[in-house]
Amino acid sequence: MVGKNPACCGLLLLVLPPAPGSSPTGSIPRRKGVPSFTPAKALHPHSGSRLSKTRESASQIVLRSSRKPVSPPVLTPGSGLSGELESMVFDFQKAKESNNLVRASSGNVMVYSNLGNIRGSQGSMNSSLKPPACETKKTNAGHGKESNTARKRTDPEELKKNGNEEYIKGRFAEALDFYNRAIALNPEKASYRSNKAAALVGLGRLLEAVGEYKEALRINPSYSRAHHRLAALYLSEARKRRDWQTMLRECESAISMGAHSSPKVFCSKSEALLKLGKHADADSVMSNATKFDTDEVTSFFGAITNGYLLMVQAQIHMASGRFNEAIAASQRAAELDRSNQEISTIVRRTRAVAAARNRGNELFKASKYAEACMTYREGLDNDPQNAVLLCNRAACHSKLGQWEKAVDECSTALGLRPSYTKARIRRADCYVKLEKWEEAVKDYEILIRELPGNGDLMKGLSEAKSRLYRNHLGS
Repeated sequence: MVGKNPACCGLLLLVLPPAPGSSPTGSIPRRKGVPSFTPAKALHPHSGSRLSKTRESASQIVLRSSRKPVSPPVLTPGSGLSGELESMVFDFQKAKESNNLVRASSGNVMVYSNLGNIRGSQGSMNSSLKPPACETKKTNAGHGKESNTARKRTDPEELKKNGNEEYIKGRFAEALDFYNRAIALNPEKASYRSNKAAALVGLGRLLEAVGEYKEALRINPSYSRAHHRLAALYLSEARKRRDWQTMLRECESAISMGAHSSPKVFCSKSEALLKLGKHADADSVMSNATKFDTDEVTSFFGAITNGYLLMVQAQIHMASGRFNEAIAASQRAAELDRSNQEISTIVRRTRAVAAARNRGNELFKASKYAEACMTYREGLDNDPQNAVLLCNRAACHSKLGQWEKAVDECSTALGLRPSYTKARIRRADCYVKLEKWEEAVKDYEILIRELPGNGDLMKGLSEAKSRLYRNHLGS
């Protein structure tokens, strides 16, 4: 080493501790063949002053270098006091193809990246040199990512969460795989079984889904969601098969078990009754169900469910003769579920039935009974069990003297709606025309119970009883 107390030896002591057996100055030993140099000229090549005029403290050098960060230059081994360090850094850069380390000198102390690559004579890493904060953060982040990945593979709740995400995307097979893995880790979790069943439903594997729902209820008999989904599955399957008796039975079972405020359950029951020809009961069930605002139902249960509810309501309105309400409900259902072909069919049918009824009424008022009868028939082609159109056509038959046909039409209408007063009055009148006094008396008695104090009905009953009595005497 040339000279005593060279200008940068104090700075290097801050960066590298003295090696065992080194000189008291702590300088790095010069490699063989590396010539000595003049410190002043090496550190300040553009300065012609002597060493005494250019000596700076380590703190001043660090402060000056931190003001203007220097881009890392490509390093080549050189000579001088830091020649050994330059050679080490150059070798590291060449091996790693990186320029993240720069020359450490009194004029430029900018050490980027991890200084742990600088090793002593024993080849061990200098423990006093720690990785920068950014490297530590990156390393920890990598470990955290690996830890999260491992947790997602072994935590059943994470697997369930992943399955839910796939289910929402409509990827039922992928969702099923996640649910199966969650069940393998925790087979006694009811929600895993219930979610697996939902994925099976999406794949069309209904029998397997029923088994999973039952398993969920075995694990947790009070698991309401599994009860609801199983009931919905039964209802859906019964409706698909048009098994209205089963659908009605399942609805009544669900209501008895607590689903007394579920609009879909009540709506399904109403539809089953409607399809079974019990129009009055269907209307009563729907009227007594818990009332929800249309927007609220859409918000709580979804547009598709609300579309189904409105579709059934439209059919009940139409069967009960509330044609304007039927058209409005069907159109609203179509707006909520535009891709539903069944709803589209109901919209067309509702409009056709309402139009036929209006045209038929106009013809009847014009005393064109035959034309009116044909028009009502057109409406019945779209809705064969419409009690209103049947009763109206019975009126046409009665005007045309076709009393037997009128009785048949009225009887069919009363089978659908036993409390349909107009149809019963019309049938009682036709029985009188046919001189079927006993049948006429029965109808009048029912009518008087429904409409007590009605003079016309009381007069009709009195006449029918009198004629019946005389027939008995004559026989």
